[in-house]
Amino acid sequence: MKVKGHDTSVTSLASARAQEAQQARESEPTRAAERAGAGLDSTAAAGASSVSLSTKVQEVQEIAKAAKAEPEVRHDVVERAKADLQAGQMQADPSELAALIARDLF
Repeated sequence: MKVKGHDTSVTSLASARAQEAQQARESEPTRAAERAGAGLDSTAAAGASSVSLSTKVQEVQEIAKAAKAEPEVRHDVVERAKADLQAGQMQADPSELAALIARDLF
């Protein structure tokens, strides 16, 4: 039986699927940027490869950069705590301290 107006051969089906796959690949960068919350500028919408980041992403990057610039251990705070502990101005409960350390590790 032949359906008029429709080519049902294996070759035409494979060709149609290849075209669909190509279209999906071409639109994937745009969909990925939309999912990530990035806004595309006009050149990206026209098919170019530039993407501008959303304000939220830019803020997160700035915060991460600032955090990396800070020292991992604030020696002035550690020294002040040591002095307070030795002077008896700070009480340390060993079991509470152990619990806090364990919580941070796990």
